[in-house]
Amino acid sequence: MYRDIAAATPAFAWITTSQNTRSTQLAVGRAYARLNLQATALRVAMHPMSQVLQEYAEMRALQRGFLTMLDIPTGHTVQMLVRLGYAERPDPSPRRELSDLLLS
Repeated sequence: MYRDIAAATPAFAWITTSQNTRSTQLAVGRAYARLNLQATALRVAMHPMSQVLQEYAEMRALQRGFLTMLDIPTGHTVQMLVRLGYAERPDPSPRRELSDLLLS
């Protein structure tokens, strides 16, 4: 299933770091949030694809092939991988009235 999705994807983006510390991961999260907001403003849809980034024994061979394909330097970590494309604009999500949340 994911192979078909990836093959039909027009573009990918990824964020790599030379370190894999908690502070680096938090910085990547902030960068990803800014990237997602900018993409949304440009009407570009983003879909995170994290399975290949999982660090456990069963994923090692797939992950090595992925890192080689992207030419990621040894010692660097791909922190985020997303596919990019144009999608139909989603319906607005339901919102509660402010008066439902605040007491006066």
